[in-house]
Amino acid sequence: MRFLISFFILLLCSSLALAQSRQPIIFQKDSLTITSYPRAEKSEEQEGENAAPPTPTEHVFSVEVRPENAMRLEWIHTLNTLDNNRGVMIAFETPMQIPLMPLEVYKPVDVLFIDNDGKILQIAPSVVLGELQQDIYAKKPIRAFLYLQGGISESLNIKPRDEVDHPLFNSAPVVLE
Repeated sequence: MRFLISFFILLLCSSLALAQSRQPIIFQKDSLTITSYPRAEKSEEQEGENAAPPTPTEHVFSVEVRPENAMRLEWIHTLNTLDNNRGVMIAFETPMQIPLMPLEVYKPVDVLFIDNDGKILQIAPSVVLGELQQDIYAKKPIRAFLYLQGGISESLNIKPRDEVDHPLFNSAPVVLE
């Protein structure tokens, strides 16, 4: 009788644990701003003292911020449902040299490689992750991947060296170039 009661208690506990493990995981929802800086070639007229500096453009996105273990297959499927102002950011505990790897995502996405200061190091534009033939590495350690709808970087003129404003990133000191 004790054996039977112990068995049912064990069965009940394992059923509860299984039910809890199937609960959907809710990631942190947040917003971030990408500041794009025009990089047009200077003409002779613009080099004068009265030339106005180019005006930066800000683009605000609603994002899900996910930890690095969220690259697992069951959590990555939402990359197939990105839209113009929504993205997914995979954040790493510390900056690291990590590749962009093939994933089961068959819709084009723009993948921004972002450093610890929030600077965009490089962009993989309109890449279909499910068709990647090889991993893509950033030139420097990154703190996050930002996945946006394919083509949005080009349409908004987002380029490497633009800045991402989000609490995850350290603010870089101002440097004049």
